[in-house]
Amino acid sequence: MKVEILKNDFEKFYSRAKKAYLKCIEGNGYLQNQVDIPLSSIVIKEYDLKIVFIKDIADMYQVDIRLILYAGEDEIGEYVYSLDDEDEVVDDMLLFY
Repeated sequence: MKVEILKNDFEKFYSRAKKAYLKCIEGNGYLQNQVDIPLSSIVIKEYDLKIVFIKDIADMYQVDIRLILYAGEDEIGEYVYSLDDEDEVVDDMLLFY
């Protein structure tokens, strides 16, 4: 199987992940207890985009988009947004260090 992601697709993926991250923190006020700064002050940086093939299912894959979260210069967490081969959300994960 061959999967092609063009450079201009990156912005689309990162934009979707950023919107999902913002929606995640807006709907979960308890997350504020996890960090020492206001959630709105966290800086989001694009980190990587991975294509993951599913073992034993040759025609399926998943795209994982990872954002790194910063408080000033300090890395404080990450957000991973995962889409399946049909561009549907399959998972997301928010982790504060």
